[in-house]
Amino acid sequence: MAPDPLGDLYLRRTFRERFWTVVVGGCLAAFTAFIESLLLQWHASGIYEHIIHFLADETFITFGLLAGMAVVWGLFTPKWIENFLGRSCSRAFRIITVISFASVLSVILFLCNH
Repeated sequence: MAPDPLGDLYLRRTFRERFWTVVVGGCLAAFTAFIESLLLQWHASGIYEHIIHFLADETFITFGLLAGMAVVWGLFTPKWIENFLGRSCSRAFRIITVISFASVLSVILFLCNH
């Protein structure tokens, strides 16, 4: 079955590709856990810092959850993750793009004010 270039999510099932999915997903999950632990120590003082903290927190939680789902899928290939990702893949990527764009603009605003 050939993947649809514009529509559905296509998840490969060979061992090699699943292995690399687990490795990359695990590294990304560990990185997001590390960043999230640093964000927990950060105490925002102003309204802009609270907004940046909130956006950064939500962004890394989203990336961490997606990385965790990639690890679970790479190890066990459950059908419910495939169905979930197939239904919500484009929405999740749009949300990540908007949050990332807002985070970059917030950082630029923060740097311009200091």
